[in-house]
Parts: sequence; structure tokens; C-alpha cells
Amino acid sequence: MNDERYLSDRFVQNLLTNVNLIKYRIVRFKEGYILSNYSNISSYTRLDTCSILAVELNDFR
Repeated sequence: MNDERYLSDRFVQNLLTNVNLIKYRIVRFKEGYILSNYSNISSYTRLDTCSILAVELNDFR
């Protein structure tokens, strides 16, 4: 597992908390997932860490 691509759950949880539930898009991207909102805050993460949010799931192939 590539640590640069799969950031820690704690980092992701802090990110989600700090942006106060801004609407997110989670898209499948190659072997991982990218989490992004509309304020250009983005990071690679596993999908399950963000399951607490209502999301739109889009597949990039």
C-alpha cells in the first residue's frame, strides 16, 4: 500500500471535520479513490473512511 496515495484515516477524519460536511464527490480513480469537494481540497483516500457522508459515486474508466 502506497502511503502517499492512502492517507491515514485520522487525517481524513480531521479533513472532514474541518470542512464541516461540505458536499463531497468520491470518485473511483485507477487503484484508489480521490476525495474532493468544490473548494479544491483533495486527497487520496479509501472509500470506507468517508462513508459517513452523503456522496455521489462516479466511476472513471
